Amino acid sequence: MVRGAHGLPGQEGDAMTARGANNHNWRGGRTIHAGAYLRTSRPEGGPYKFEHVRIAEAALGRSLPERAVIHHVNGDGLDNSPRNLVICDSQSYHRLMHLRSAAYRATGRPDARRCHMCSSWMIPGETQRASFNIGVSPRRPNGRAYHLACVSIANRAYYRTRTGKP
Repeated sequence: MVRGAHGLPGQEGDAMTARGANNHNWRGGRTIHAGAYLRTSRPEGGPYKFEHVRIAEAALGRSLPERAVIHHVNGDGLDNSPRNLVICDSQSYHRLMHLRSAAYRATGRPDARRCHMCSSWMIPGETQRASFNIGVSPRRPNGRAYHLACVSIANRAYYRTRTGKP
């Protein structure tokens, strides 16, 4: 005996057990997941998979590596044209692409950094006043960037709150 939906007995080929295009609830095999990405299923049934992953795998000619992430160049998760997709080898590289594209949109330079204290953009190599040098943690050179003056202001404010002195 074949079990159908909800564990009820059903007949072979019954609408309760039919998969894919043979199911009465089939709507073309495309759904929007979390309002951002298309998920597709094959007409013969099978699990749903993100459409951009299927397209990237077809372009690559094999399945994606385990830690690979797909980046949409124009930021639209529903635009899955092959020229809009970039295969990133890791999440950290994908994050770097987002940071560099945000810097490019804001300043016209992909190498610009945002001060994590005052949120203004800084362009490395440009002449700046000595009090506004760009500081970067020596332990994390690709980590947070900041103006030295911003750190000085923050340190003074912290010292005042700890000591109670004006």
